[in-house]
Amino acid sequence: TAGATRRTGGKGTMEPILLRTSEESAGERLDACLARMADGVTRSAAARAIAEGRVLVNGRAAGKSLKLSGGEQIEFTPEEPAPISAAPQDIPVSLYEDFHISLRDLFWDVDAFQ
Repeated sequence: TAGATRRTGGKGTMEPILLRTSEESAGERLDACLARMADGVTRSAAARAIAEGRVLVNGRAAGKSLKLSGGEQIEFTPEEPAPISAAPQDIPVSLYEDFHISLRDLFWDVDAFQ
């Protein structure tokens, strides 16, 4: 993203993303600008981040409808990703081999392919 720089956040936090608005951002709402400038951030996610205090404009909290004038520094701390849990599963696998072929049957429903 043009105009974005990153710096390391505290332990256990996401890295804040520093964005600098351009003159083209003048008149644009903060939530819309953040959604446009931060990769993968929707406008509703930007509004939620602003409401949660994870967005500062020139070092101060601001409302999502703040109209930018251009040249502001926006500090955006992304939301912590949801934890992923993976557990092993007992999936039966049968193996058939002969001289010409090796087949692995992983619960394929043969009737589904007819």
